[in-house]
Parts: sequence; C-alpha cells; structure tokens
Amino acid sequence: MGFKRNLTYEEITDQVLYFQQLLFKEDSKIDHIVFMGMGEPLLNYDEVIKSIYILNDPIAFNIGARNITVSTSGIIPGIENLINEPKQINLAISLHAPNDSIRTKIMPIAKTYPIEELMRVCKEYINTTHRRVTYEYIMLKSINDSEKNAHDLANLLRDQLCHVNLIPYNETNVKGWEKTLFNVIKRKKMA
Repeated sequence: MGFKRNLTYEEITDQVLYFQQLLFKEDSKIDHIVFMGMGEPLLNYDEVIKSIYILNDPIAFNIGARNITVSTSGIIPGIENLINEPKQINLAISLHAPNDSIRTKIMPIAKTYPIEELMRVCKEYINTTHRRVTYEYIMLKSINDSEKNAHDLANLLRDQLCHVNLIPYNETNVKGWEKTLFNVIKRKKMA
C-alpha cells in the first residue's frame, strides 16, 4: 500500500477507545496492547510514546505499562530511546533469522541495522530495564528453519533474558516462501 503518513497519538488512542467501547458491551475490556502491524512504531516514536502514557494513565485507560508491548523490526535509535523511558514497556523484536545473510533476505532493514548492533542494544535494554525481550521468529521452509539455524539462534541469544516466539508462516504470494515442517508437526499435534 505504501507509506502515507504516521498516526497521531490521538488517532492511536482513538482506535483503542473504539474497541474498548465494543468490548464494554460484552462486559469485557482491553488489558493488553501491542504496537505492531502496518507500520513501524519506533519510526513514529514521539506519537507512540504519547499514546502509551495516555493508555497507561489511571484516569484514562489504566492499562498497565507491563501490559504494553512495542514490536519493532529493529530500529536501533528507537530502542535506545525506549531504554530511557521510565515506564516498564515491553519490547519485541522481529528477528526472523540468526544472522545477517538470512535476515536481509527476509527483512531489508537488516542492511541498515545489522544483528550485531541490534543484539548490542537489546542487551543494553535488558541490562538497564531488567525487562525480557521477546524475539519474533517466523518459520520459513528451507530459509531459516534448519537445525543449524536453531543452534545459531540459541548461540546468538545465549545469556539474554529473552523469549523466542516461533511463528507459523501463513501462505501468501511471496515466491520461495513456504510453511516449514514446524507448521505441519504443530497441526498434527493439535488434531
């Protein structure tokens, strides 16, 4: 679709308000927020942070800071800013590969922010905030799903306070991307 513009903090909180009103009718409420999806939250840092403060405010939405996650493709300056925020906001990184050669094929942003620098800033985030980082890892057949890739990922993240979220690939029209055996095994176990 292409980039048009960033959302303002009012537009971000209005989305939450809209769904909060829908859930209220069902006697439910929003208690967790993840900033991710159609855009890169850390490239709209000021507006995202303003919205987080409103979402966390007891007289507004009263969503706990520990229940708010910012998911990023690895925008290092934004992560560095997040380190200095007094709120205990969670950080998730779309990693998807244990090295730059694979990661740049999946995520071109890796050319700008290589894994070595990304790991440096993630370790700084962990050491400063004492918060766990979640690494998102989409499983792609014959691209990033080998046993060697698993060992390399384990070595890359060794000694970090972190969680790895393995994500099954949903078929799209991207040539060369297929579901990994991981998806087939998971489906058989669920049946």
